[in-house]
Amino acid sequence: IGEQRVVIARQQYLLYSFLILFVLIMVIVFFVVRANQIRRRANRILKERNDSIARQNVEISRQKKEILAQQKQLEKINRAIEKQNEDIKASIYYALTIQNAILPIKKDIDEQFKNFSIYLPKDIVSGDFYWFATDRRSSTTINTVFIAVVDCTGHGVPGGFLSMIGSRILSTIVNENYIYEPHKILDRMDINLRHALKQDQTENDDGMDVCLCRIDKNKNPGKKLNNKVRVLFSGARRPLYCLRNQSETDVIRGDRKTVGGRYYKEQKFTLTELLLNRGDRLYLTTDGITSQHSPSREKFGIKRFMDLLSKTGNLSMEEQRECLEEELLGFMKYEKQRDDITVVGIEL
Repeated sequence: IGEQRVVIARQQYLLYSFLILFVLIMVIVFFVVRANQIRRRANRILKERNDSIARQNVEISRQKKEILAQQKQLEKINRAIEKQNEDIKASIYYALTIQNAILPIKKDIDEQFKNFSIYLPKDIVSGDFYWFATDRRSSTTINTVFIAVVDCTGHGVPGGFLSMIGSRILSTIVNENYIYEPHKILDRMDINLRHALKQDQTENDDGMDVCLCRIDKNKNPGKKLNNKVRVLFSGARRPLYCLRNQSETDVIRGDRKTVGGRYYKEQKFTLTELLLNRGDRLYLTTDGITSQHSPSREKFGIKRFMDLLSKTGNLSMEEQRECLEEELLGFMKYEKQRDDITVVGIEL
C-alpha cells in the first residue's frame, strides 16, 4: 500500500506537471499565433499603405507631369500675352504720335502770343486736346486767332479717337466753312458731332466740354498792335479764366450744355465779349486739374487754381507753368492721376 501510494503520488505529480506544461505550451502557442496574426495584419496594413503610397506617388507623378505641361502652356500663353501687350503698347505709342500731330505747332502759337501748355494724359493717349487756328481772310486792321481746349468723354484710346474727331470737326467749321463766331462754332460742332457718331440712331452718348476763344487784336494804320484786345468766348461746360493786371483773376462761366451727347438740348450756345488790355492773360483748361485728388481725397479745386494764378501772375509764362506743375505734383504726392489734364495759358 505504501508503495502504491508513492506510485500514485508520483503519477499525480507527473499529471500535474504535464497539465502545467500543457497549459504553458497552449499559452505560448496562443501568443505565437496572436503574434503571427498581428504581424500578418501589420504586414497587410503596411502593404496596403505602401500600395496606397505607390498609387499616390503615381498620381503625384501624373499630376506633376500635368502641372509641368500646364506650366509650359502658361509660359507660352504669357509670352503670347506679353508679345500682344507689347504690340498693343507699340500701337498706342504710335497713336500718340498721330494724336500729337493734330495738336497745334508751338511755333504758330508763339508767333501770336507768349504762352505755355500743360498737357498730361492720364494714359498714353489723351481724351483732351487743344486747338489753334488763324483767320485766313486778309485784314489790314484786325489780326484774328482762335484757340480752344476740349475735354472729350473718357480717356485713353477711346478718348483719343474722340479727340481726333473733335479736332477735325473744329478745323472744318473754321477753316473750311468759315464760321468765326464762337457760339455758332459750338452750335455747328454739336450738330456735326451728333451726326458723326449717329447719336440719333445709336446708344452712343459721348460728348465734349469745350472752352473756345476768338481773339481780335486791332492794328493801327502802321499795322502795329494797340493796347486793346477783344476776346469772344463761348464755353460748353467749361469756364475761361482771365488774369487782369497780373493779380486779379476772374472766371467767365460757359453754358451748362455739352457738345454732343445722347440728350439734345434745344438751347443755343451763348457768346461773351471781353475787352482786355495787352498783357492780360487767359487760361483755358479741362477739369482734370481742378478735380485732381490729394492722398487725403481733397480736390485741387477752382479756388486753389485761381489763387495760384494770381500769386504767379507777375512771373513769365514759362515760370508760371513751372509753378503750376510743381504745385500740382506737390498736391498729388503719390496719388494717381485721376483724369487727363490740360492747361493752356496765353498772354495777350
